[in-house]
Amino acid sequence: MEANTEQLMQRLVGILRRMARTARNNQWMGVSEEADDYSIDQFNRILDRFKAVDTTGAHEVFAPLPPKSTWSSLGSACRDLIACYDTESRGDPGSDWNGFWTDARSGIWIDKKAFKCGMPPEINEFGEFLRDKIAEWQRRSRAKPEER
Repeated sequence: MEANTEQLMQRLVGILRRMARTARNNQWMGVSEEADDYSIDQFNRILDRFKAVDTTGAHEVFAPLPPKSTWSSLGSACRDLIACYDTESRGDPGSDWNGFWTDARSGIWIDKKAFKCGMPPEINEFGEFLRDKIAEWQRRSRAKPEER
C-alpha cells in the first residue's frame, strides 16, 4: 500500500508541474488575468487527494484556491505544493541555480534539467520585461516605406 501511495503522490506532483508550466505560460502570454475554472478546480481536487492519502500532515499548510484566482496565484500554489512533496529536488535544498554557463569554444550551454522546478525569479523578471517591451514595440506608430 505504501508504494502505491508514493507512486500516486509522484504522479500528482507531475500533474502539478504541468499545471504550473501552463499557468506560467498563460500569465506570460497575457491570455487573461483570471485562471479558468477548470484549472482552479483541478488544483483543489489534487489538494483534496493529497489530504486523503498523506499521513505526514504537510498538506495542512495549504488552502484551496478561491474561484477567481489569477494565473500567477495558481502557478505559485502549484509550485509551493510541488516543493512540499517533490522527493527528487529535496536532496539539494540550498544549492544556487546554475542552469547555464559560457564556453569560449561552443558559446552558451543551457542545462534543461535546471528548469524542472521552474524558472529562477531573475529569468521571470527578464521575461516580463521582454513581454512589456515587445508589446510596446508593437503599439508604436510605424512610418510607411515611402515616408522613410
